[in-house]
Amino acid sequence: MPLQWLQSPSGGVVVEQIRMVREETQQAWVIVDGLEVLPEQAIAQFELMTGRKAPKRRMRMEVLENYHRYE
Repeated sequence: MPLQWLQSPSGGVVVEQIRMVREETQQAWVIVDGLEVLPEQAIAQFELMTGRKAPKRRMRMEVLENYHRYE
């Protein structure tokens, strides 16, 4: 990841593999698990592509229930 992407003085949110950069720069980056981000991406895509409200609770549940099938 290019370091210029990480130069926000207030930090930001980055998925998972940023721990070392956060420790080195002392910036307030929030680290989230990819399983938290995946349903949010799917929800946004569903709504953009269909023009309808996504079944958010159902989509989050499906991600969590099916994750271990593909490990």
